[in-house]
Amino acid sequence: MYKILMVDDDVKNLKATQVFLKSAGYEVLTTTSPTEAIELTKDDEFALALLDYQMPEMKGDALALMIRQVNPNQQIAMYSCDLSREAVKVSMKAGAIDFIEKTIAPEELLKLIASYCNKYDILWRTVRPTKDKSEVRKLIDSVDMIGQSKATANIALTIQKVAGVDTSILIRGESGTGKELVARAIHKLSPRSAKGHFVALNCGAFPKDLLESELFGHVKGSFSGAVTDQMGKFEVANNGTLFLDEIGDMPLDLQVKLLRVLQEREIVPVGGKFPKKVNVRILAATNKNLDDMVAKELFREDLMYRIKVFEIELQPLRNRIEDIEPLVAYFTEVFNKKNNTKKYFQKRTIELLKKNKWS
Repeated sequence: MYKILMVDDDVKNLKATQVFLKSAGYEVLTTTSPTEAIELTKDDEFALALLDYQMPEMKGDALALMIRQVNPNQQIAMYSCDLSREAVKVSMKAGAIDFIEKTIAPEELLKLIASYCNKYDILWRTVRPTKDKSEVRKLIDSVDMIGQSKATANIALTIQKVAGVDTSILIRGESGTGKELVARAIHKLSPRSAKGHFVALNCGAFPKDLLESELFGHVKGSFSGAVTDQMGKFEVANNGTLFLDEIGDMPLDLQVKLLRVLQEREIVPVGGKFPKKVNVRILAATNKNLDDMVAKELFREDLMYRIKVFEIELQPLRNRIEDIEPLVAYFTEVFNKKNNTKKYFQKRTIELLKKNKWS
């Protein structure tokens, strides 16, 4: 639905035109105050602004200049009884794209507005977060994800189904597909979110010895630099969820120790003598094919089946192009809040992004 802004001190004309345009399917905001009109254009975007030329507070050309300072791309048309050469001249100079006489036939007015809305859609419309959301968007929002594609909606539905089932899950997908985002959503919707923390560890970010310490902790003096006892991620995540990212990078000998922890539900810190009981849900992620790694003896088959009780596969952006627009709108809003700005991508830019060859 296209938004139209009407500014006119003639309340009778304002209301009559509003009713007429609404019946034609447009959303119409009206005001008799040019000052209020400027504020409206600061907070919203309109396909077309229809301004009266002769107004007591401010003439239409002056208002047009001020609106275009707020939004240089705003389409403005005068809608007035004053068709004098001077009025038309100064209005066009101020950036008006048309000067429409109020006595124009209703069907002609609709044709003009439709043409300008079409131009707005192609050239000037920007991408912003939408408040009117479909059931698909609401489903995706419910798991704190961004998108509108069927693929993302299916993932959201899967998250809702598996979150309450206290079992290990393997999340597969290329880098950047949102594996940790999915893991966090699963934890948030699970009963464990009320009992324990969500703890993430990238298995590919540490050498073997340090990774073992990061997982299980260590005792003071167990190795050079161990000046104090330190809890591992299993202990920190006790009663909660431990997300093991890039689990395919874990060395084989450490896989054996991890398997034992999953079987026995207890850990032994590096340099320690006594086991500690832990109750942790494992969510693992990888961008590798674990079945191929098992065949090449690079990953233990018994561990793979332990962490892959249930599997979620995420699609890359090239397979869910529909998500580009809501993603752009979301990150633009994040940028604007952070920098106190109001900058937006135009719709035509999104169309170019959709044609990009995403990896």
